Amino acid sequence: MSVCDLSVVVPSYNSEKTIRRCLRSLAAQKTSLKFEVIVVDSSADGTADLVASEFAWVKMLCQAQRLYPGAARNIGIQNASGKIIAFLASDCVAHPLWLETRYRLHQQGFAGVGGAIANANPQSIVGWANYFMEFIFSLPGRPREEITGKIIHNLSYRREVFDRYGLFDPSLPMGEDTVFNRQMMLRGEPMIFEPEIVAGHINPTSLRELLVHHFQHGCHFAMACRNGQLAFFKMPSSLARRVLRLYQPLLFYPILRVKSCFANVVRHQPRLIPQLLLCFPLFLLGIFSAAIGIAVGSLR
Repeated sequence: MSVCDLSVVVPSYNSEKTIRRCLRSLAAQKTSLKFEVIVVDSSADGTADLVASEFAWVKMLCQAQRLYPGAARNIGIQNASGKIIAFLASDCVAHPLWLETRYRLHQQGFAGVGGAIANANPQSIVGWANYFMEFIFSLPGRPREEITGKIIHNLSYRREVFDRYGLFDPSLPMGEDTVFNRQMMLRGEPMIFEPEIVAGHINPTSLRELLVHHFQHGCHFAMACRNGQLAFFKMPSSLARRVLRLYQPLLFYPILRVKSCFANVVRHQPRLIPQLLLCFPLFLLGIFSAAIGIAVGSLR
């Protein structure tokens, strides 16, 4: 296997509607770097045929059974030849300097390099609600800074990081990158957020999809905290005490999320205030759906 400068791993599940924009954005990168693109696909739709017919230069790894994101990431890592391994979700669109900028920062010694997330379908109100729910800590207006404990998305890693910490947890339905990044941060690995590294996220436009997604996200978040994989809060030990404390996610979680969202938008991206106000009722529905998910996950 010939070594390249950078490998891009694209985990894919039923991505037929978004994978074309994703791969076109990688083909349009403004860089002289030698890079490869690896799609790890476990779809039940026509994603594999689409990629094979339109993107022959992509390395396609088809899996017979559905994979969680961590398992798909791991297969990509094991088949990558790059010194740097970047991950781009199949519902994301990389801006033209996405590769070049992150590679330069890795050359400066950073083990992990993250970037900003933009809204790739701003015409949808539901899409804006999801964007503010998921990526409020990755606004393009956030300043460049070294990361010591904050949430970070849009990441790439030096290959040796996986030699030190192993691979992603393949059993987690979501949040596997947050768990992995927390290990790195606790051990003082140099990580940086660079707002010039931008990926646009193609958000859901269906209210049902929004609510189901964030309910599930809340469930898995609570279960990861309970299992000790995350340490944002501790679950009470007994079932009775957990039941009595269900009011905490149902009451305080929505308050904290609303406060955090407005604070970050006002501070880092004030031009998005009109969009936030416009989608605010749907944003609240998403928050309460996630809060219910946390409550349910704490009892599982």
